[in-house]
Amino acid sequence: MSTRSFVRAGMPFLVLVVGAPFALQMFGNLRYKYRKTTMLGKEEHLRVQEIEEARKAGVAVDKFANQVLEQAQLDAKKDWENIRGPQPGENFRAKLGKERNKT
Repeated sequence: MSTRSFVRAGMPFLVLVVGAPFALQMFGNLRYKYRKTTMLGKEEHLRVQEIEEARKAGVAVDKFANQVLEQAQLDAKKDWENIRGPQPGENFRAKLGKERNKT
């Protein structure tokens, strides 16, 4: 009788306790695998290192950080194009064709 109670209550509990971390780990990895933001690239990582080195050397980091930030913003503006999405009841395909013909 005691082995039956272990099989009915104890075994599922142990499977849950041991298996849950593996399942949660897989779901947690999905969060990082399909996220829209990206990790820092080599250039951004070097910029962050430069800021840290400047901070350690006692340089006015605010001015240096502002220069780096302005440069990053200028780089981002070069490739950016504002495209308005379709409004409800609007024929988006016809409008998209007209915009393509403009360029």
